[in-house]
Amino acid sequence: MSTEFSLSGLREAYADGSLDPVAVTEAYLDRIAQENPRLNAYVAVTAEAAREAAAASSARWRAGRPVSAIDGAPIAVKDNIDMAGAVTANGLPGGRRAETDAAVVARLREAGAVLLGKTNLHEAAFGTTTFNPHWGMTHNPHREGWTAGGSSGGSGAAVAAGLAVAALGSDTMGSIRLPAAYCGCFGLKPTRGAVPLEGVTPLAPSLDHVGPLARTAEDALVLLEVLSGRPLGPEGDWRPVRLAAFDGYPLEAEVEDTLPPLDLPALDWPDYDPPAARMAGLLVIEAEAFAALGIPEGASDELRGYLEYGAKLAPERLTAARETLRRIREDAAERIGDAVIVAPVAPCGPFPRSRKAPANQGELLAFANLTGLPALAFPRGRMANGMPFALQAIAGPGREAALVAASRVFGRAL
Repeated sequence: MSTEFSLSGLREAYADGSLDPVAVTEAYLDRIAQENPRLNAYVAVTAEAAREAAAASSARWRAGRPVSAIDGAPIAVKDNIDMAGAVTANGLPGGRRAETDAAVVARLREAGAVLLGKTNLHEAAFGTTTFNPHWGMTHNPHREGWTAGGSSGGSGAAVAAGLAVAALGSDTMGSIRLPAAYCGCFGLKPTRGAVPLEGVTPLAPSLDHVGPLARTAEDALVLLEVLSGRPLGPEGDWRPVRLAAFDGYPLEAEVEDTLPPLDLPALDWPDYDPPAARMAGLLVIEAEAFAALGIPEGASDELRGYLEYGAKLAPERLTAARETLRRIREDAAERIGDAVIVAPVAPCGPFPRSRKAPANQGELLAFANLTGLPALAFPRGRMANGMPFALQAIAGPGREAALVAASRVFGRAL
């Protein structure tokens, strides 16, 4: 059985009886057993619990009483999010067995989702490659030995490779959208505060978000309704724009050559400078990460260096960085209005393990985290080297439906 399902496709098939959650779950478990040794997208597979959940879902569908639009959907969970009975390692050595579900996992269970297991991530969710020194590298499904992006690389690879119909990721400076772009699926960072963070290992609480990675934009929106616990508004009127601050930003040749003409009106954002904004955000992340994590036992030298830097950060530098972020965030809703910004996801595409990760991968992604605005990464075909290419859309608070509309206009499936 194929595992290239969308949520809507599964729902229709369960409703008419042509598919059953038990058979679908077994197909995904078989696919994981076949492909995960190569991809290393999962660090733990909760097969027996998944089978129990699938059986319960199957009974509900047979009785005509599914509990939600995602009842019986096989979903993966990033391994910095608590799932009762499973170990949360956060990309570090060891880990702890979670006694309770994170709020978002509890909402998935209540909606009847079948949780397949925990996905790999960049160490402590602090990075962009998922070249994890403790749990091994997650490979891009389109080319072994190439990055799947980070920090939610395992989630992106699992969805793109058909090892889950959707997955949870976290996004502090682009960590949902970068793996979605590199792997060729959809990644939605919701409006700041729309999704609860209880039970999610913090990196930088003032910038952390949790959201879905999925095979379609519509699926991501359906999942966000479950995760947020509220219905989302209609897309309404929206107007595509480019962000003036991104004009002239240096892109690598492979991205420049693939980027479609974005002949759109410019949206000015006074005083927004991408490199300076990213640096201010990084200083805040380093300081908040140290406050949240300390120096974890077994941390790599790279992670230890970031955290120690955050521990020693001069108070006046941190204050200045927070003031920069306050100015960026101030009046963001009014400034963007009904506009939807369309932009590249990153200045580069996926790259091999042998290449040092470009420091500026998150520079175009940071804007949505620093402002708290919702953002969606969506496929736009392939680059000349055959790897996925994506754009992102950014809208006003609570306007995730407008992002889906923009993806239909500006996207193109792989």
